[in-house]
Amino acid sequence: MYALGVDPDRGIVVAGVFDRAGSVATSGLIRLNFEGDPDPGFEADAGVAGGQATLYDLQLLPGGELLVTGSFWYAGGAERMGLARLTAEGVVDATFEPGPGLGTDESAFGNMLALQPDGQVLVAGQFEEAGGSPRHCLARFTDDGRVDPGFSGPNMLLEFGERCGRLPPFVGEGFSSGATLSVWMGSGVTEWRG
Repeated sequence: MYALGVDPDRGIVVAGVFDRAGSVATSGLIRLNFEGDPDPGFEADAGVAGGQATLYDLQLLPGGELLVTGSFWYAGGAERMGLARLTAEGVVDATFEPGPGLGTDESAFGNMLALQPDGQVLVAGQFEEAGGSPRHCLARFTDDGRVDPGFSGPNMLLEFGERCGRLPPFVGEGFSSGATLSVWMGSGVTEWRG
C-alpha cells in the first residue's frame, strides 16, 4: 500500500500494488467499509493495469470521487496514463480527460497529487510530458483534465534522480504569479517562483 484516504460517508480507500483484498480480486485500488470488508458498491476489479500497474497517491473529492496517480495505462476500466479521476463507484469519470496523461513510457509515473481550491490538480513524479506537452516532474491539470499551459514549462523545476516528497496543502485561491512553491526532494528543498 502506498496511499489511503477516509471517506466519512463511504469507507476507507486503499491504493498501491496488490491484487486481492480478502476474497475480492482487485488491481491496486479498493474501498473498504468501516469494518474492513471490501465495499460491494465499488468496482474493485476495474483498478489499474499497464505500466507498472501501481498507484502511488490518491485524493478524495466531494461526492466520493477520487483522483489517483501512479504508473498505469488503464484505470477504472478506461485508458488513462498515470492520472485518472474515478467516480464514487470506482469507474473512470469521463468528464476528466487528461489525454495522454503522463505519457506511455513505462518508467514515467505520478508520485503525488495536490488539489488546489479552484479544482486544478498538481501532479509531481517522474515524467517528461503531461497531457502531451513537455513537462519535467511537475504539471498542473485543469478541473476537466487539460494540462495548464501557463504552469511549469518544459525546462523548469525538477530533474530526474531524486524522489519528490509530498506537496503541502495550498492556501488561497490557487497558485499565482509571485508565489513560491517548495517541493521536498531527497537532498533538500527545491523552490520555484511563479
